[in-house]
Amino acid sequence: MHQHCFDLAKVAADGLTSIAAEFGIPMHVALFGSVFVPYFMAPGPIESYTDLFRNNNERDVWFRKTMCEHGIFMIPTAMKRNHVSAAHTRADIDRTLDVARDVLKTMPAGM
Repeated sequence: MHQHCFDLAKVAADGLTSIAAEFGIPMHVALFGSVFVPYFMAPGPIESYTDLFRNNNERDVWFRKTMCEHGIFMIPTAMKRNHVSAAHTRADIDRTLDVARDVLKTMPAGM
């Protein structure tokens, strides 16, 4: 069961990374087991908490709130983790990525 969760989290992380790149949005998605965290910053090493100060919190919160408005729950606070559980399916992750694509393509440019 753990591998199922890990695999789905990787699909989510890779998908978000790809979608953000498609729209030219700087994003680094951290992945650890069944947990993924999108950070709105250029890809690069995250070795300490201070590295996270590069996160664009305005974009982060906007993304999370807008995902919630479209039926995908993400804690609407910057830099919070997203957890994949045994109850999640590939279809759930695919839907999450479809919604993320719609949301990210409407992200205001001035943020």
